[in-house]
Amino acid sequence: MSTRPPHTGPRAALLFVTVSRRHAAGLLAVAGCLTLVGCSSKAPGLAGLAPVAGTVTLKGAPLEGATVTFAATGAGRSAAGTTDAKGKFSLTSLNPGDGAMPGDYTVTVKKTETVGKVYTSQESQEYYMKNQKAPPAPQVKNLVNEKFAQPSSSPLKATVKAGKNEFTFDVE
Repeated sequence: MSTRPPHTGPRAALLFVTVSRRHAAGLLAVAGCLTLVGCSSKAPGLAGLAPVAGTVTLKGAPLEGATVTFAATGAGRSAAGTTDAKGKFSLTSLNPGDGAMPGDYTVTVKKTETVGKVYTSQESQEYYMKNQKAPPAPQVKNLVNEKFAQPSSSPLKATVKAGKNEFTFDVE
């Protein structure tokens, strides 16, 4: 009979490695499930956000497809939204439509369109082979006065307060 304690020596090391790998694999599987499922059914968000919605018009008519951005004037998080066919928007900070943090903002409104042909890769190659130069690049045209597109030049301001917020902006 041996006086050696059980599970020592080379076999014990192999047993330890096998058990450790099993534990590690189990822990990774549990962590993966928690990551995929999450701890709750609600998406994580930012505390203190206030709902913000509004309307943007261009010379009095609803402006569809414009990007509206509330850029924080001090330290803070920006929020943005896109206008629908009626010029209506709602702001998103992290989750769709969750709003913005209370505070002061400079508001920008930007809408562009591409003017000129946008070539596919194959069309670009064919154009080059025929003309020995790259095809002309399409131009991006601002549909709203450029001053509204940059926080440094936009005259639009907004103060978001706790609770619902509704704004109307008319751009040129």
